[in-house]
Amino acid sequence: MPDDNAVLTPDELHTMRKVLVGWSFKRLSRTAKISIPQLCDFERKRGNLRREQLETCARILRGELSKRRRDINSVLGSVASDGREKIRDVEAVAV
Repeated sequence: MPDDNAVLTPDELHTMRKVLVGWSFKRLSRTAKISIPQLCDFERKRGNLRREQLETCARILRGELSKRRRDINSVLGSVASDGREKIRDVEAVAV
């Protein structure tokens, strides 16, 4: 199983930011305190982010993804936890 603190690839960052969470560069930039050009260059594979910047982005986006999952479950109804949510979340991000 992947490590929760693993560094994100540019494609993973884009998928989490734009597709799964629906955030703009501006929103992630403000929240993570990383400049928009740095984020944009990283996602387009033209630049790098420091490991701590990537870990910050991953932590913020995973937290937002978890909030969205809870919101969706509250609207659609949810069964009691079977302890596999984390595995499903990681698999969804990996795809």
